[in-house]
Amino acid sequence: MNNLRSKVVYFVLIAVFSGLTAKEPDYCRYVDEVTARYTREMKEKYGLILEGSGGEFLYDIQSVSLSFRLYEKYSVDQIRVIIVNAEKRLMQMLNDDKKIRPYLRNFPVTPVNATISLSCHDLLDDDRGLVDAPYIAFTLCVNGKVFYRVNLRDPSGWKINYPNYKLVHQETFEEACSRVEQQAGMQKGEER
Repeated sequence: MNNLRSKVVYFVLIAVFSGLTAKEPDYCRYVDEVTARYTREMKEKYGLILEGSGGEFLYDIQSVSLSFRLYEKYSVDQIRVIIVNAEKRLMQMLNDDKKIRPYLRNFPVTPVNATISLSCHDLLDDDRGLVDAPYIAFTLCVNGKVFYRVNLRDPSGWKINYPNYKLVHQETFEEACSRVEQQAGMQKGEER
């Protein structure tokens, strides 16, 4: 009886400590490499500052999520261009990476598997937090949809300790892409 108890304790200890020393899967490192390159590119192109990253990586790569901070004020049309181009570039980089491809649960990666969020902060007073309406404070591209929210501030001028978001527009990712293409076409027409 005592011998059996010691074997059970030994087995439990081995299981616990082997779990603590488990090596991170290679595909997690590959995603980190791609997102590091992507983050540098987005900072150079749009001034995006990475705030957080994550995803679903238990047995393979189900999804990748990135959150960015901006210090600008944007309308829906302006932030749409950034979120669409950022989302397209993330999907392209994940789909083109030969080391990642075998681990992708869904190939090609689509807006359902790649999530990007953008929060726009007040450059002059970062303590104030997010920019106020009518500018877009938070944009989220998730599950093939894009959501645009403004931050409503207390009219008395008191700071709100948490964002008071109001959804002002939403569209599918495909609709957002179409609008960006239309906007680019109109700008090209004006240049002629």
